[in-house]
Amino acid sequence: MTIQSQPVASTYSCEAIYRKISDLTNLEELHQLLEEKQVKVSSLSSDRCEIQAQVMKFSADLALVVSERIPTEEVRYQIEHDMLPAKVSIRLTPQESEGSTLVVSMEAKLNPFIAGMVQPRLEEAVQYIANMLGQIRYDA
Repeated sequence: MTIQSQPVASTYSCEAIYRKISDLTNLEELHQLLEEKQVKVSSLSSDRCEIQAQVMKFSADLALVVSERIPTEEVRYQIEHDMLPAKVSIRLTPQESEGSTLVVSMEAKLNPFIAGMVQPRLEEAVQYIANMLGQIRYDA
């Protein structure tokens, strides 16, 4: 199953966004936004972030690991979790005037029964992440 967000515009350049999202320690300001969605970050390094989340009323512990960096274009991550192993990418595209556009996509291998139950939640989560990334400051 592949899920892709709608493109989200940002006033910041691809370079500025890439600098921040390619090093997970730069995303500290997202903690408050994530806590609103009952997501807690328990451990954070430049390449790995351990997260505790509520997924359909179940507690889930997972890790987000940077798996590949393509400078100023894309950052790819691996989600480590027993029930929901997935790949996530954030693609950056420069705009003709100023700023850039970002798209978040997720690829997960789920059995059809589970996929039917979680797909709407995953679509919502992917778009929420894209919107959140479009709103944060990248010049700090």
